[in-house]
Amino acid sequence: MIDEARRALACIPSIASFEVGAPADAHAEAAWDICLRVRFASIDDVEPYRLHPAHRAFVDEFLKPRVEVIKAWNFLV
Repeated sequence: MIDEARRALACIPSIASFEVGAPADAHAEAAWDICLRVRFASIDDVEPYRLHPAHRAFVDEFLKPRVEVIKAWNFLV
């Protein structure tokens, strides 16, 4: 999953940076498969990312068949 996330997200131009991580301990592993932290220069860049064909393919064709739950939040930092 981590390798596929890195491959899929690397080509999306509205992303300023991203990190992909695996659970660090057994407690986290029981609840999570992967953590994606995607940063944008502006909140306005989120929608183009969300609709980008590479993102849609990653979510719809790769992730959804493999996971039970997808959680996503937006934060201004």
